[in-house]
Amino acid sequence: MPTLGSRIHKLRIHSGLSIGTLEKIIRINNIQKYEVDSIRPGTNSIIALANFFCVSCDWLLLGDDYPQKLLHGNNKSDPELNEALQLLQELCQNRGDNVRNLAL
Repeated sequence: MPTLGSRIHKLRIHSGLSIGTLEKIIRINNIQKYEVDSIRPGTNSIIALANFFCVSCDWLLLGDDYPQKLLHGNNKSDPELNEALQLLQELCQNRGDNVRNLAL
């Protein structure tokens, strides 16, 4: 079962960053310890990581697949929600946040 640490590791590797570079960019220490689940990041670290990688805190913490379910047809009865979710996905892609696809 994937863990918080494995999700952080996957995001970092996919973005091509070293542990040191990621720590410098988001000004957080202990990324290596987070990745091996020896310590859990605090609230501020979770928010910083989620914002940097353009994923939700829910996905980072829990690995929920609800964004995928929403975007792939489980909400057909609400066209406005479908349109809003599609626009959000396009916005992330337009920003160059390819990492976002890991969460979707």
